[in-house]
Amino acid sequence: MRGSLTCPGHAEHLSDVRKFILKVLGDVPGVDVAELVASELAGNAIVHSASGGPGGSFTLHVEVLADRWLIRVDDAGGVTEPRVRCADSGKDESGRGLALVSAVSLEWGVVGGCDARSVWAAVPIPVRPQSELSLASLAT
Repeated sequence: MRGSLTCPGHAEHLSDVRKFILKVLGDVPGVDVAELVASELAGNAIVHSASGGPGGSFTLHVEVLADRWLIRVDDAGGVTEPRVRCADSGKDESGRGLALVSAVSLEWGVVGGCDARSVWAAVPIPVRPQSELSLASLAT
């Protein structure tokens, strides 16, 4: 299962990103983590790439693999490469997004550069406890 959504590069469209993730993945355990990752990657595209400029846009891609959700945001590129930053103090109100993505993902990365790039993360699909699996098979 997979899907893509292109949005204008404006912060008010981050809610569309979260709704799209829920639409594609469903209301399943762990979907909140996938929504968080997608929202962070899209927010970074808006703030740190040309996608947030006049007429800019970004595209969210989500794909369900065997044990993970692959979430990717394609943006219009920028002069800096996305990287995990350490916030300078407890008073910083930004700069923790990719650290959060890194913490909840199996891996993440960047492909591309100044003119166009993709930032992706592989989010683990939570494993259902064996007792849930047994009960689910009895119900069918």
